[in-house]
Amino acid sequence: MRKPRLSPSTLIATVALIAATGGTAVAAGDEIITSPDQIKNLVITEPKLADASVDQRAIQDRGVSQRDEANPTLRYSVNANGSLNTGDMGGQPGHVPGSNRYDLFFSSSDLGPNGLDTCGFTVTPRLRFTTSPGHNSHLNMRAYVNYARGANGFQVFTYEQRADGSEVPSEAAFDAVVSC
Repeated sequence: MRKPRLSPSTLIATVALIAATGGTAVAAGDEIITSPDQIKNLVITEPKLADASVDQRAIQDRGVSQRDEANPTLRYSVNANGSLNTGDMGGQPGHVPGSNRYDLFFSSSDLGPNGLDTCGFTVTPRLRFTTSPGHNSHLNMRAYVNYARGANGFQVFTYEQRADGSEVPSEAAFDAVVSC
């Protein structure tokens, strides 16, 4: 009389059942993390995260600082009197009333690893409307950026461009974007 043999599919199913049951038994012995308080600081680091495992919805508002970004983008909106309207800067811009110079500084926590050395600056003066003759209801404003390598800030100089092409220093509101 012949002994019954197990078919290959039965053997595979049996091995799979044993592996699955054993895996469950091991997992049941481990603690399950139910709160962020159960994780020590710096235990879960970037190399331990799978690609796309954390999306924007999982990050708390302001949970990632500009310094954590490889290429931070910082924004300012400055009033003509030098006061900060809105922006990523902690504190007020430096400005001497009556001058066309504005000093904008960032803290080291605002900047990426290279500071401002790899950043591009864009400054756009806001329209200043006028009823003076020879203007199309607004003054033509210009803004220039001065940055010194290694600095944690930069200067903005604002000018009114006259009809003859000359420029005169003038206070002006502006928006600035610094892309690193």
